[in-house]
Amino acid sequence: MTALLALALALAPSAEAKPLPKHGITLDDVDGFAHAVGLATERVTFDDGQTVVRITMGDSRVDAYLLLCDDAGRCGDLQFVMGWSLSDEGMPTLERVNEWNAKHRYVRASLGPENTLWGKVDVSLRPGGSRELVLDYMRFVGTDLVPAFNTWFGLP
Repeated sequence: MTALLALALALAPSAEAKPLPKHGITLDDVDGFAHAVGLATERVTFDDGQTVVRITMGDSRVDAYLLLCDDAGRCGDLQFVMGWSLSDEGMPTLERVNEWNAKHRYVRASLGPENTLWGKVDVSLRPGGSRELVLDYMRFVGTDLVPAFNTWFGLP
């Protein structure tokens, strides 16, 4: 019986993660990853010329920034950014932001100028990043992190 089990395991296909290209990913890759997990996207170009992929995750929009890019536009880091402009009454205190950061590992919260609240998630893709890593992070951000952040800070 043990020999049969060993033979079955030896012949079974292995589940290997598909590695990302050596020099990282592009905006087109981010679009493809988001669509692969059922998320809608659009490209947004800011006044400074930077283009991001805006991903709709539930009722929230999350911008995907590519960082550590080479001249060919392949990038080694991915950052998910959520931002809100709030009224004076809706702004969390610095103590509330610090409490979030002390209790939650993956999303860093910060306060910005003009009543803005930010949440950022960094994903290092190299060396050794995989397609599955990016897909898992997209699911994790959309199904766990964004709802938890919104609930903690009383956001829509």
